[in-house]
Amino acid sequence: MKPQLNLFIWLYKNSLSILGSAIGALLGFTYWYFIGCPSGLCKLTSNLIYMCVYGSIMGGLFFYILQYIQTHQTNERKQ
Repeated sequence: MKPQLNLFIWLYKNSLSILGSAIGALLGFTYWYFIGCPSGLCKLTSNLIYMCVYGSIMGGLFFYILQYIQTHQTNERKQ
């Protein structure tokens, strides 16, 4: 199997998690922009990079869990 084909298969299988990471990063940015911590005392919410990374991780995990539940429900229906 070609390496490029493996990459496309991996991207297809994990597309929902990748989308969740992008949405989470965007939500992390909007949280930092609108709510954030203007005084700078809050370590997580006062830094743009931390909020985007945190949102990306949370979004990726959330969408991964949704994908996991969806695939297991369809596997149970097939049996």
